[in-house]
Amino acid sequence: MEVSMRYTRYCALFCLAMLLFVAPTAAQEVSLWTRVGTTPENVWALAAQEIGYVYAATDAGGYRLSAEGIKPAMLGTGLRSMVLAPDLNTIYVGTDQGKIYRIEPGGSWTKLHAGPVGLHINAFAFKPLGIYFAGTATGILRTRDGGATWHAIDTGLPDGAAVRALALTPSGALLAGTDAGLFRSDDDAKTWTETALEDRALRTLAAAGTTLFAGTDDGLFRSEDAGRTWQPLGLAETQVNALLLRGAGHLYAGTTQGVFHTGDGGLTWQPFADANLDGSVTVHTLALDGQGRLLAGTAQGVIFRSNASTDPGGAPEILPTEYALGQNYPNPFNPATTIPFELPETGFVSLSVFNMLGQVVETLVSGTFKAGRYEVEWQPEDLPSGLYLFRLETEGFAQTRQLVLLK
Repeated sequence: MEVSMRYTRYCALFCLAMLLFVAPTAAQEVSLWTRVGTTPENVWALAAQEIGYVYAATDAGGYRLSAEGIKPAMLGTGLRSMVLAPDLNTIYVGTDQGKIYRIEPGGSWTKLHAGPVGLHINAFAFKPLGIYFAGTATGILRTRDGGATWHAIDTGLPDGAAVRALALTPSGALLAGTDAGLFRSDDDAKTWTETALEDRALRTLAAAGTTLFAGTDDGLFRSEDAGRTWQPLGLAETQVNALLLRGAGHLYAGTTQGVFHTGDGGLTWQPFADANLDGSVTVHTLALDGQGRLLAGTAQGVIFRSNASTDPGGAPEILPTEYALGQNYPNPFNPATTIPFELPETGFVSLSVFNMLGQVVETLVSGTFKAGRYEVEWQPEDLPSGLYLFRLETEGFAQTRQLVLLK
């Protein structure tokens, strides 16, 4: 009887010890990433539509990822960039042959521009007045009609500087990350000034208000004053190809050594890695799907998706409960003013400015917007001083206010 009890206690202690040693190993094997698609070439960019489709830009062409798997969307030309437009469903695409395409929400591709063969279209940025920019291997393209026509600008950037990344500050200043440093324009790319990130090869830019992040060939940098001054933020001597902000100090970086994550604004970094996507994988691009999961496109042609949402949590955004068109500020103004408006639900929105004869002098917004609070900057160039009207229209709502332009 005594031997049996000793044997039972021994077995219990042995099982407990095994649990203590095995449990940590099992935890370490929890998978962070799942391979969701494979393409023949580099995945340079990813863009996820709100309606659920994910598109990939690769050296072999375009691919579309859905619940049914990954399928070719446009083959035969190398794609270099993909950026989601402000309506969250339209995607602008740049190729390595000087072409710009637009992917409509329904999946159709429209060619908007055909530039010189061999010209890489690397980046896009969107202002709310239908003024868009494209960064190329030799400078900047600009459109003032919502993407219908594009024109090269004699930008004043260094000769031969390739524009790899673009970003906009809250004041509307345009930042261009090049292989010769970071430059800033306050007049829609007419003139440029060099920032404190001179002589650094820029790869990517990300903005959260006046806080900006820049990924370079040798680490990450942060600016708290809309790009005028910069400080190192870690990942030193690491090529940072992509950045994705998730709020509350959370930032993901795609690098030549996999994906890294910080939850404290960049003070400390940890690999966001497992056996599927580890430090041996070069990540060119990061994006989010509709469920808040991270997407990573790699130099190996593989697309990975995180197995859980990367939403850091925190207090949910309090959305407006009714439509509203706010008074512009400043008012009277010269040369620019800001017009606020609120939307309680997703829908088509039009915001236009009229003269006192009822004629439209400029359409500031025309497209589909999610529920939320928005601000649009208006900077009229060729209008005389006087009283003007601005009007917000949605399905079932319209409101008009007055503003005064003084010159």
